[in-house]
Amino acid sequence: MTWSSEGKNILKLPLFVDNYCSTQDTDSKLDAGAVIVLVLFALLFTCTILETAYDIFLEYAGKKPTHAICTAFSMYSNGKKLLKSTKYSKAGEQVFCFHGMKFISMWWIISGHGAISMFLAPALDYEFRSHWQTQRYAQYIASAHICVDTFFYISGFLMAYLYFKQSISRKSATKQAGSVPMMIIHRYLRCGIVKLNTL
Repeated sequence: MTWSSEGKNILKLPLFVDNYCSTQDTDSKLDAGAVIVLVLFALLFTCTILETAYDIFLEYAGKKPTHAICTAFSMYSNGKKLLKSTKYSKAGEQVFCFHGMKFISMWWIISGHGAISMFLAPALDYEFRSHWQTQRYAQYIASAHICVDTFFYISGFLMAYLYFKQSISRKSATKQAGSVPMMIIHRYLRCGIVKLNTL
């Protein structure tokens, strides 16, 4: 017995839902809002490229910018500020931008858990919940689970940052890059055997 789309639909359910299907012709025309957003992103990208080039030129020329706005979008200056690490006598070395990332992520996770616990209440109207989840203003709560990845990123970044910072002073960069595959193999052998035993 074979089933086909022309066969009898016993459960009266749609066999094919094309709500999310798209082709090359879908949304091929840009509306006014899309044009405004594209222009803003193009201006931001242009400012970033020009101010980064200007900032690097000033760095090599040994000059200072005429005004702070001239390097406000510079990836060079902002990158140095974001990845600046400072030594404290008690707390040790810190990368300051991670404090802000952790603060925002923690509050985002808390608000997401608050919304989930509210939606799990038995008295909640299911129709309202289904409608609310499709609205744009609800996406900051609906996507709160993504910010958990922030902590994975921070832990991986700090591990690599501290490893290379301590090791490059003892070995050359090429030797360090060559030892990275062996580190990965060692990690898989060390953790893989333990995980295989639990299966």
